[in-house]
Amino acid sequence: MKRLIASTIAFSIVLVIAIAQRKPINSFLSKSLGYFVASFNIGCESVNSPSKKLFTSHRKNLQQPKETVNFDLTHFDLSSGESLPFDSARASDFFTITNRDLYDIRTSFKGFDQRARIVEHPSLKERSALKIELPKDKYGTSETGVTAKIPLEINSDRIYLEYSFSFLGLEGHSGSLPQMGKLLGLCIAECTTGQHPSDGTNGASARISYRSHRAEEIALFGYLYHLGQKNNYGTYFPAPYKKAEKALEDLYIIGKVDSNYPTIRLGDKQINNVRMIVSLNTPSKADGEVEIYLNNRLVSQAKKVIFRKSSKEKFSGLALDIFHGGGADYPIPVDASILLYKITVVSL
Repeated sequence: MKRLIASTIAFSIVLVIAIAQRKPINSFLSKSLGYFVASFNIGCESVNSPSKKLFTSHRKNLQQPKETVNFDLTHFDLSSGESLPFDSARASDFFTITNRDLYDIRTSFKGFDQRARIVEHPSLKERSALKIELPKDKYGTSETGVTAKIPLEINSDRIYLEYSFSFLGLEGHSGSLPQMGKLLGLCIAECTTGQHPSDGTNGASARISYRSHRAEEIALFGYLYHLGQKNNYGTYFPAPYKKAEKALEDLYIIGKVDSNYPTIRLGDKQINNVRMIVSLNTPSKADGEVEIYLNNRLVSQAKKVIFRKSSKEKFSGLALDIFHGGGADYPIPVDASILLYKITVVSL
């Protein structure tokens, strides 16, 4: 009410001044009404809005991004078979890779020739997607999915990663859901993964893992290689099982796996959106941070993360690791696949 009274008084003062100085009426209206509308919006803005609470930080930062890299896998011309890499699904058909590779993370691209191709989305006509296959009864990086490190020129200590994807082929398998697998993430320096723990000088990584949660549902978890991890494997956050909880002792974790935990429903072929914000720590200080969102809901957040000991350790690229399993005990029970649509990397 006070704001409304103040705005009304200000409006009257401007009107008197405009008349006294014989200002053009359209100019005076523009200025005074602009002030009035701005004041009204400020007064009505809700500080309890859930979307504002979740996204204020990165929305603010994204207004003026330093660098943006986009990989749009939906733009392929489906009317021309010659333009689609069905027969030879080389990584270069999908991704433009920078010439600079300061940390030598570029490795051979596994699985692209055998298990990756461009297809038409089953429900979105005239839109393409990169289909990554997860063959039945297989597991690991040699027999399922694709793995690659894609170097990017990123000069920032804070990165926003966003991508969209779908699970296909898992409908109706509530009794034999896939137990675990990996999705995209970010590389830091030499990009430690694959049971090569980080010591703060040999790189790190922040990726996302999927795991079965309830019948017909899959949950996403953060998966870190960082200084202080308790074993050769990465640290899940929050912990999807009890033995992983010890690995979280040195981190501050927000998020808990319970009945309200955000999950992906299987069977509806929905396109899921993932957003991850990773902030590198001040060298040798435990102030690194990771935030993960699934379909506009906060999944988990980790603080007190140490990714590096030196400021020379920077973001180096994408950890394009999409595969199923973590060992012989976790084969996928059916022929399934993951469709990948768009990837965006923003340097904040």
